[in-house]
Amino acid sequence: MHYHQILDTAELGGGNLYALAIAERLVATGCSAPVWCGSDGPAVAEAIQRRLTIHRFDQGRLKRGSLSSLVQLASLGWRWRQWGGLVHVHSHLLYGFLRPAWRLARVRTVAHVHIETDTEAYRWAFRHPPDMIVTCAAFLAQQLDAALPLALRQQTRIVAVPNAVDTTRFFPADRAQAKERVQAPTDRPLILLAANLARTKGHLTALHALHWLRERGSDAELWFAGIERGGSTTFTDELKQRITALRLDDRVQLLGQRADMPELMRAADVVILPSVSEGLPLTLLEAQATGTPVIAAPTAGIPEIIHDGDTGFLVPADDAAGYGQRLHELFRTPALATRLAEAALQQVRAKHTFERLFQQLRSLYIEVGG
Repeated sequence: MHYHQILDTAELGGGNLYALAIAERLVATGCSAPVWCGSDGPAVAEAIQRRLTIHRFDQGRLKRGSLSSLVQLASLGWRWRQWGGLVHVHSHLLYGFLRPAWRLARVRTVAHVHIETDTEAYRWAFRHPPDMIVTCAAFLAQQLDAALPLALRQQTRIVAVPNAVDTTRFFPADRAQAKERVQAPTDRPLILLAANLARTKGHLTALHALHWLRERGSDAELWFAGIERGGSTTFTDELKQRITALRLDDRVQLLGQRADMPELMRAADVVILPSVSEGLPLTLLEAQATGTPVIAAPTAGIPEIIHDGDTGFLVPADDAAGYGQRLHELFRTPALATRLAEAALQQVRAKHTFERLFQQLRSLYIEVGG
């Protein structure tokens, strides 16, 4: 049986890491799990490193609505018809573009919604629904249910399968030793924001929160782990200018793309994510799995894993002072930080392990007909 995993982009974001982990686990259980990507990039390199089978198509051509787009859709449809099996596409928009190919191939389809979007985008993507829609958070399932017309909702099943973390990689360990391994400072707290460099992820809020702390005599260091997508440096340059303007050059590091995320999570004293657009961020689950306290915005599915004051803190995305206050509170009250981290760790182990997610998906694949 072939379980085709169709990547959203060539970037190495949460949705694609999720797709690659599923493919890797399927292969380990003796299944075929080809990975398809519309262009070369970090996600393809990661798939090759994991020894997964890669197939490429030209995603740019799909969106032009030209004759070449139709030819490619026909070619892909023919290829998938020869392969057979089940297609799991990790983008609702990409599902919308590729739907004619799958219709031609007559394969079962699962479309995955990894991030919230506007009603019209949902309606366009699912105007001809797949066999099943899977969302990474209950919030997104509810959002879809409200967005889609009744006739469309009656044609397909919408299922929330919460994101999960690989607890064989992300687990608690001695923080001081982790700091030493990643060469983090030991004389001041380390704040980590692990996300692609984008305005929506809250990097500017994080900078102003650090500035708020420094003005009040609370010394800390802030690390950004991630890169700007698409090869652009526009937002990266803006961040660097803001860092200099706030006189934080000696306290902020832009790490770029990192392969040692478990160690970075263990080294951090707090992980933050003041994001305005999300699904259910893997970066927060990874932090919780390593026993690191988290502060994030109440965006999309985030309140499903952060219960304010219990498994972390929720602060509005644009409230830099609010982030500063919560950070200061955690720095000066180690017992509070420990309590939040331990509660979050137990929640992850009970509800968000990758093995649990994988078994849910396998059951859904069987239900769809795969």
